[in-house]
Amino acid sequence: MSSATFAPGSKAATWIKRVYLAIYVVVLLTGVASFVTVPAVMQSNVGDLLSRAWSCMFVSGAILALVSLPRGWWLAERWAIVVIDSGAVFYLAVVLYSDWSNPGSEVMQIGVTVLAALLFWPVRWLMICDFEFEPRPERGWT
Repeated sequence: MSSATFAPGSKAATWIKRVYLAIYVVVLLTGVASFVTVPAVMQSNVGDLLSRAWSCMFVSGAILALVSLPRGWWLAERWAIVVIDSGAVFYLAVVLYSDWSNPGSEVMQIGVTVLAALLFWPVRWLMICDFEFEPRPERGWT
């Protein structure tokens, strides 16, 4: 495929935005669920307050992403990715510590967190890193 296939306003670009919109909704729901019911691995290792802080990183990052993605505010979406990834790194650190202190219990959580942090977010970052706003097609606004 040529790079023109992914040009703003193309079908591929529209589908990519829809996929990331769904991902950001999942991040938001995960953050809300984790805020309401703190995961046991988090609660036992860092307590309620820090666990809710991690959840707030997911919620605030997802809200910023959900607001900026449809509007093409790539600078704001990059900040959202930083906030979400910071929450993921914090969660990963707690899970790694928990696995180190109780070997073999959180391998699946470690794998999923690394997959999300290293696959979804860097790919999106690379897609939107060149401009502060999404370039509009020459024909006008879409």
